[in-house]
Amino acid sequence: MIPYFLLLGYLSIFLIFSKNVKSDLFFYLSFFTLTLFSGLRFDVGVDFMSYNQMFEDFKNDSALFLFEPANMMIINIINMLSIDYQVIFFIYSVIIMFGVFYFIKKLSPLKELSILLFVTVGIFYFSTFNGIRQWAAISIGLIAIVKLIEKKHIQFLILVILATLFHLSALLLFIFIFFKIRFSKFYLIGIFLASIISIKFFIFLINNTKYSIYLDLLRFDSQGNSLLLMIYILALVYTLLFFKYFNKNNILNTSEIVLLNMNLMSILVLIIGYIMKIDFLSLMRVNMYFQMQLIILIPMIIYKLKNPQIRFMLMYLGVVFLFFYFFITIYKNGIIYNLVPYKHILYNL
Repeated sequence: MIPYFLLLGYLSIFLIFSKNVKSDLFFYLSFFTLTLFSGLRFDVGVDFMSYNQMFEDFKNDSALFLFEPANMMIINIINMLSIDYQVIFFIYSVIIMFGVFYFIKKLSPLKELSILLFVTVGIFYFSTFNGIRQWAAISIGLIAIVKLIEKKHIQFLILVILATLFHLSALLLFIFIFFKIRFSKFYLIGIFLASIISIKFFIFLINNTKYSIYLDLLRFDSQGNSLLLMIYILALVYTLLFFKYFNKNNILNTSEIVLLNMNLMSILVLIIGYIMKIDFLSLMRVNMYFQMQLIILIPMIIYKLKNPQIRFMLMYLGVVFLFFYFFITIYKNGIIYNLVPYKHILYNL
């Protein structure tokens, strides 16, 4: 566990200097630190060895299936150059961290807090140790979101297409084109009801085909923690209320509208998934495309507070909570998610 606490310690020092020096140097040092920590790991993460075996199978032409085109291109190049498979993990780490830090740099008013949120909350940085293909797609999607906010729609579409070449689930990103619209409560209720009806109809159709076996994979194998899920949803709802999303007299800029719509979609996905009794892990894989808004919206909320004493107190309490949460994640779930012991490609720590 020591490497994780050293990582958090180094990052804390970098971020303190970044805040005081007003230089991007420590921002980039944080990027390189997180990239190296992730990219040079060995057998860390639940599916690390599974990916390692699949890369070996691809090399020996014994793989039972192929990945999406962009993944196969990376694997084929590495095999052609006879480079160790570990380089593949490093490449994915660079792609993932680049997208996340680009997203933070462009949109966050408190970059240090955004980085701290990303690292300490388990559904973010530690999650990138697993499902690396989907996280590569999510990372590219984050860059696409920035381009959408900047009204660079062609670049947005190109990036979304590129994301689908890493993971087909990135097709979800196409709906972001509508996220610049500020929806009314009645419109959202309509979307909610239509979604439930559509899903029920889809399940009814599938149940009468040979593909019905796949529905079993989406049913409650894991329900997650209902209390934590409720707290998470309430936090998302509070964010909407803080920004007065449904108050048309309250002016929101484009970035706020897009991020709050991601927030709304996250709420809808979780509630609909829970009602439909969809497997929690499958649900969270879908939600991953929408939940990254939190590392921007939470700093936005604190930044918008006018009282400096309240802002300082919330920052202080928030950082203490994040450190505690980080410790609990490593101590309680480190073995479950194969995070500990942290192993390096050169030696075990």
